Amino acid sequence: MGILIKIFQALEKDISNFINLLLSQQAQKIFLPLKIVLLVISFYFIGFIIFVLVKTRYLERLVIRDIINFFTLPTLKEAKELRKKWKSISQKLETGKEADYKLAVIEAHKMMEEKLTEMGYEGESLKERLEKVSEEIMPNLKEVKKVAQIRDNIVYDPDYKLTLDEAKKIIEVFYEGLRYLYIVS
Repeated sequence: MGILIKIFQALEKDISNFINLLLSQQAQKIFLPLKIVLLVISFYFIGFIIFVLVKTRYLERLVIRDIINFFTLPTLKEAKELRKKWKSISQKLETGKEADYKLAVIEAHKMMEEKLTEMGYEGESLKERLEKVSEEIMPNLKEVKKVAQIRDNIVYDPDYKLTLDEAKKIIEVFYEGLRYLYIVS
């Protein structure tokens, strides 16, 4: 206790005396247990932060998304080709013909399937590849699965009726999915 009184008296008189007092051997002996306790508490909180990051998968999402972005971002030439393909798909919706709407949906489905294959998602169909994609990678995964099913209905049921509004919604879902994969911008 005597050292604490001296510390406060030195603080009142002169800051340099206070600093010298804090650095003295006697003060270091007094503060050593406090330093050890604070060090243990610091390690505990660092461990707790790491535990929370791992359990919430927040760190994993950040790292996985960065790795996927690094390896899957298209080159400028590929991006230009993708924009051209997407423009062609979008233009099919402007013709007023149901056959073109269906073709646009089929082409958008094919584009999604090709890109997932290039990214390393294995499977014989888009449905199988989508099963391997997580919602962290593609937040609209459920919607993409639904529109992929509609595409299957279009292909396997020649009497399937597709309206312009429905086709636009389907194309928009595929576009959003590709955007989450950083394929289109």
